Amino acid sequence: MCDEEVIEFIVLPPSTAEEPADENADSFKWNHGSTLALIELYKKYRQHVGTFKIRTLKKMFEQISKELQVTLKQKVSCNNCENRWKHLARSYKKYKENMNKTGRGRKDFEYAIEMNEIFGEKRNINPILVLSSDTISKPNEEKTDQNSIGNMQSSESEHTNFPPTLQHQEATKGDVANESKVQKHSKYRNKLVRADVLKEIRRDRQEYYKVRLGQEEKKLKIKKEKNKI
Repeated sequence: MCDEEVIEFIVLPPSTAEEPADENADSFKWNHGSTLALIELYKKYRQHVGTFKIRTLKKMFEQISKELQVTLKQKVSCNNCENRWKHLARSYKKYKENMNKTGRGRKDFEYAIEMNEIFGEKRNINPILVLSSDTISKPNEEKTDQNSIGNMQSSESEHTNFPPTLQHQEATKGDVANESKVQKHSKYRNKLVRADVLKEIRRDRQEYYKVRLGQEEKKLKIKKEKNKI
């Protein structure tokens, strides 16, 4: 095999029309806790895609959907999980692009720490790239761009005696400050992840039992009225 350049991609599989429609599942509303649970499950199963256990991305999202339904006690379709992940990936891409630009106000991304844990500090993020849930392709332009970036980095390393421009200094300081801020809060936010998920689960259970209790009381009332007759 010849040496090939390996590039990290955020994979966004397309939605399929084969999945049966489920109005209750598709009406699921994502909140902070359920989104964190989705990210954790993606991080857990993404590395197994392409193996005997999980052959395709669709199978991965089906597994994530099943586990979320058990955890949240609500119907969450595979398509719903997939679309939510696409939204997260696009938002993360915009966040990373904004971080690499100067002269503009920096934007925050609520799930930056969790997404960084999955994709690392990759400077080249291409979330909308894969057209099939079964294969992963890389365009020729991407390889050319990567070669150009590598040549630019080599050229810069050979001329380190030149002082950096003011714009470069400001960009570097901004990146360092932001990374320090992210690392500072990383441990603290990771501790809150499970706490938020558990909080959402308890709230959902309370709502479920409240509805169930109302149904049982209604049945009991009807039964008493029948006995009187």
